[in-house]
Amino acid sequence: MTAPEGAWSCRVELLEPDGPRLVDDEAELRIGPDGVVLHYFDDLGPAVFVGEVGTGPPFRLVCRSRPCVGTLESAGEGVFEGVCEDVGEETPWRITLTGSPG
Repeated sequence: MTAPEGAWSCRVELLEPDGPRLVDDEAELRIGPDGVVLHYFDDLGPAVFVGEVGTGPPFRLVCRSRPCVGTLESAGEGVFEGVCEDVGEETPWRITLTGSPG
């Protein structure tokens, strides 16, 4: 995947068939030569996912704050999609960049 480098404010949505299960409009996505970091908050507190650049597509992410893994790949201009797996339950997620790269 050719992903832009930088840090963005973003919106994280954990998706269910009837609509989003979680929405965090104050999340952050960082992509750089050393890796990928996705940080957002949910009902359990902070979720911090990290992954290596060059492992994809899709990026393979591991959550540092709880036992979860995820995938993330480009789904168009400023949008990434994948799956978050928590204790065997897979939930689709969408990350939409909302700010300019910093």
